[in-house]
Amino acid sequence: ILNEELTTGDGSSKPNGILNAASVGVTASATDAFTRDEIIDLIHSVDRAYRPNAAFMLNDSVLKEIKKLTVGSADDRPLWQPSIREGAPDQIEGFNYVVNNDMEDLSAVSNKIFAFGDWSRYYVRIAQDMVLARSTDRYVEEYVVGYFLFLRADGELMDTNAIKTMALAAS
Repeated sequence: ILNEELTTGDGSSKPNGILNAASVGVTASATDAFTRDEIIDLIHSVDRAYRPNAAFMLNDSVLKEIKKLTVGSADDRPLWQPSIREGAPDQIEGFNYVVNNDMEDLSAVSNKIFAFGDWSRYYVRIAQDMVLARSTDRYVEEYVVGYFLFLRADGELMDTNAIKTMALAAS
């Protein structure tokens, strides 16, 4: 639940999720697809001071579409290439990426399908220790013991130049 709120939260009695906090750096020309050129534009929409530590965050279904892209023109080599060094992560355009299935996908117009930037500028604050509660009363009819975990946390992007998103076209 915390990952979902830190990704999509609206900042009103929830953390300010990255999709809400980061501004759109690039809008794709299509409502359900993107191009390599738009990925390059997204990279360059982030202030160059933040690019050395930057990484992508995207949904697994968006990663699948990246794996289908080619470099372009008459060059049919795939854009995404697995790392050839053991222990080194796969990359997109030379940058690391993180798969987060709470990110939006290609299913709806105006979805923010990528986030790219320096993630050290997005702060997560844990406001209190976790509290674990055990309940024997609530599920007594099923002869089950219930456990509840409570955690207070918040998230905020400290510099809007550090992380940008790519949104699909509105129509």
